[in-house]
Amino acid sequence: MQNLAMSIFSTRYLATPFSSFSPPKAFVSKACSLSTRQPLNHSPNISTNLISSSNGITNPIRRSGNYDPTIWNYEYIQSTHNHYVGEKYMKRFNELKEETKKNLMMMVHEESQELEKLELIDNLQRLGVSYHFKDEIMQILRSIHDQSSSEAMSANSLYYTALKFRILRQHGFYISQDILNDFKDEQGHFKQSLCNDTKGLLQLYEASFLSTKSETSTLLESANTFAMSHLKNYLHNLNGDYQENWRVELVRHSLEVPLHCMMLRVETRWYIDIYEKIPNANPLLIELAKLDFNFVQAMHQQDLRNLSWWWKKSLLAEKLPFTRDRIVEAFQWIAGMMFEPQKKGYCRIMLTKVTAMATVIDDIYDVYGTLDELEIFTHAIERMEIKAMDELPCYMKLCYLALFNTSTEIAYEVLKEQGINVMPYLTKSVIKNIST
Repeated sequence: MQNLAMSIFSTRYLATPFSSFSPPKAFVSKACSLSTRQPLNHSPNISTNLISSSNGITNPIRRSGNYDPTIWNYEYIQSTHNHYVGEKYMKRFNELKEETKKNLMMMVHEESQELEKLELIDNLQRLGVSYHFKDEIMQILRSIHDQSSSEAMSANSLYYTALKFRILRQHGFYISQDILNDFKDEQGHFKQSLCNDTKGLLQLYEASFLSTKSETSTLLESANTFAMSHLKNYLHNLNGDYQENWRVELVRHSLEVPLHCMMLRVETRWYIDIYEKIPNANPLLIELAKLDFNFVQAMHQQDLRNLSWWWKKSLLAEKLPFTRDRIVEAFQWIAGMMFEPQKKGYCRIMLTKVTAMATVIDDIYDVYGTLDELEIFTHAIERMEIKAMDELPCYMKLCYLALFNTSTEIAYEVLKEQGINVMPYLTKSVIKNIST
């Protein structure tokens, strides 16, 4: 979470090659994460835990989740601004984008080496710009997949074979894991001659996570064990002069969090630094990646400014202080899943609102509400109509109305764009979540 927060909030943006470029620093020292919840005593008799007041009226005992307050300042969020966006940067970005697209199309129509194509696609992915070239990338991969015979180097290059296996599987193409059997000896073990092939082992390790349900995972599991063991040995046996070598950083980073598990924008921010250190790195790709990162960051900051304003205006955190105030974390979660600018901005905003509302409702059910109150609240959600709010306790009314407004806003947009009434499905989804 902290790394993604840095990619959104950092006041140091990715400068183009014409100015200095240094990694961002977090403006807070503590991690941006959902606060650790204290163990709660979930008593089955919660609705009967009552105390009597001096006037004879019984009041339920309210519990607390002991949540930490938010670490994000509203004024700070509203003040975020990216200096590396504007017309001149967009013009340069479009020039680089077109040039990269031409290079990809040349690869489609020319007899370029498969390895060259795969390495370019891999770099485009890790630099966070492959979403601009989806059609071109799929054309290249389709041609690679449809070729009946592999290039001669595939028989003796672990690096090439593992890279091809990973890239094709990541894009939904079928490729048998049996191609890795070429690198096993007669006893069925991976050949010892591969132990010092760090480049190939790194690709084998990343590829080993992409198994499918329809195949036995023994081969990929053994590949994972073999590659991990020798990559760790590689790091252990390093001399001091190589501690900061770019390949060492790649190996260390991969063993910590493999690509298959990495959040895309966090990986992009890290890999841009690494790619610059690689010999023969394409300077046009570096500039394109930096400009794209800045544009996406600026878009995320705008989304978050809007969401922060909506959250503050809702008064949910202020009026329901027992709940978690986690609008920034909710946005980071959603942005981690869908960062692309095209047609995703509204979806990011609405899913963040849903996540924030779900957090509040979760705290009402798990921490604050009594059994009697929760039964009334559940019936009101099942009805999903304004007049149902009259039956609720005062503290639930604000939450219910916010949920109703958010649901109707989503239903309105879907009806307007798609002509489908999704309100019953939204209600069913809320009921399903609160019943689990």
